[in-house]
Amino acid sequence: MYGGRSTRWFWALLPSNAAVGGAATLIPLYIVSPAVGGSVVHVGVVLSAHNLALIPAALAWGVAVDSLGRRRPIIILSYAGMTGLLGLMYTTGSLGALMFEYAIFGFLAAGPGPVVSLLLMETTPKASWARMFGRLSSISMVGVMLGSLPGIFWTGLFDLKSYFLLCSLYGLLALVMALRWVPEPPITLERRALIHSPEGLAHRLLHLPLIFLKPPTLTDFRRFWRLLRGMVHELPLLYLFTLFFFMSGSTFFTSYTPFLVSRGVSESQTFLAHFLLSLINTLTFIRAGTIIGRLGEGRSAKLAVAMRALAMLGAAALALRLEGLPLLMATIFMFAVIGASFSIANTATSTLLFRTLGTSHQGELLGVQGALTAAGLFTGALLSGNLSHHFGYPLTFLTAGLLLLIALTILHQFTRIAHRNPS
Repeated sequence: MYGGRSTRWFWALLPSNAAVGGAATLIPLYIVSPAVGGSVVHVGVVLSAHNLALIPAALAWGVAVDSLGRRRPIIILSYAGMTGLLGLMYTTGSLGALMFEYAIFGFLAAGPGPVVSLLLMETTPKASWARMFGRLSSISMVGVMLGSLPGIFWTGLFDLKSYFLLCSLYGLLALVMALRWVPEPPITLERRALIHSPEGLAHRLLHLPLIFLKPPTLTDFRRFWRLLRGMVHELPLLYLFTLFFFMSGSTFFTSYTPFLVSRGVSESQTFLAHFLLSLINTLTFIRAGTIIGRLGEGRSAKLAVAMRALAMLGAAALALRLEGLPLLMATIFMFAVIGASFSIANTATSTLLFRTLGTSHQGELLGVQGALTAAGLFTGALLSGNLSHHFGYPLTFLTAGLLLLIALTILHQFTRIAHRNPS
């Protein structure tokens, strides 16, 4: 009953995530390429617009999921729009148009997020959710990895801009697979069901860390700041950790591709580095549950965040000296640490969030968490481009590492309070 036919639709996430992952690697490269002639500031502006679009996307798609009560139309609309936009980007020559198109692309790519998690819960037995969410996440992450893989040799055969067509082809394949295999469940669940399943919540946060069960209000934020005063309530600390964690990552990665290009690393080598980053991320995710089970969520998260911070601070030192092939080799090692640490930290903190949410005001609390995550992504991208342009890449990577050390300090305080007040 729950064999290959009912879960075959999982595989549509492979090409769809390849389209998203390929575009994420391509966009910064394309902006700073001679064809466009943009700078790291332009990269920051385009990526911040993309991140900003995730806020209305999370709200709008959430409303659509609740009001429509159907799954297939949302996934199909998303994949069709992504395919068309990637083809349109191939014809784009101006930075303004690219910024607008990539923002809309981000809006559309966010559509399947809540749908996919709910669809899994609606089409598989509850006893198999943990295994199925693990499988679904692995397929998605392999898709991101495959998005960068062809780029290793692509630029030696074709021009960089044509990579948009490959990403569009990935999107078209995802659309065809969705049309053939995505089911319409006989019984649908509310989005709130996601936060009653640790696997569902972890999967949702892994692929798009913005969840709005309802739009956050000014009162919700006032409650958040009241709880935060005195640093004695664990949940606001976990949200504050999320803000600095994602701000740090956005600050680091927005500038890192332009940095590599400025130091003589080729386009194909840049694709190689991002492919290996995704590979390590995927392999570590498979083992993350075992690691966290041995060390505990709090300890695992803190060790992972500390490793990630050291890698980013190391990048600041690398930015002072290395270039070319030595820089590429150092980047691969550093990306291995960053990729592994993200999988462990994200999985562990998702579990901590599930345990800390409680049963009351979940919609409001997740709304604040989503807003702070979006603020971190947006601010990090905008900050990164301007810091790199005016003060240089070393200071940008140093800032990313320091932001992560702040996140680590907050996480340590969270675990202390949570240990004193076990639920």
